[in-house]
Amino acid sequence: MTSDDDEPDDLEASDEIATAPNVAADSGDLLETLIPADIRHRYEIVSYRNAAVTLAHTRKAEFEELLQALRAFSLTTHMIRTAGGNESEVPKLLSSSLRPNGWHETIVQGDLVVTMKWKVETGKDRKGKAVFEKRAREFRREKFLDGHKIDYVKN
Repeated sequence: MTSDDDEPDDLEASDEIATAPNVAADSGDLLETLIPADIRHRYEIVSYRNAAVTLAHTRKAEFEELLQALRAFSLTTHMIRTAGGNESEVPKLLSSSLRPNGWHETIVQGDLVVTMKWKVETGKDRKGKAVFEKRAREFRREKFLDGHKIDYVKN
């Protein structure tokens, strides 16, 4: 606490917490055309960089499965208050809707492969023109991207 007032010293840090979608969020009008009204009324939905558009139009079956899982889900006070250990009732309930349909936990990893290519002069041809031999060397850094677990992925 400061001596001048009752505000905490770390007030600046709390100002950095997002309380609304940022500028990269898709428009609410767009979401109204994609997300059914019953889902929009039950949940706060935010889509970034056309994620909802991409899912709704390129993975229609998966999109419908997600909507059905959201319709079947109901959060209770008991769920919020009950300790879950490694997994609370909330993800268990979602898992019971999604896992039977092929949704699974996934870790996204990516290796970085850098290829250096060059030419080495190996001599001259009959006309005196330089002859080159192509060379290459590859460097691999495994797990360059080592992402966190994503709870529900399908296709």
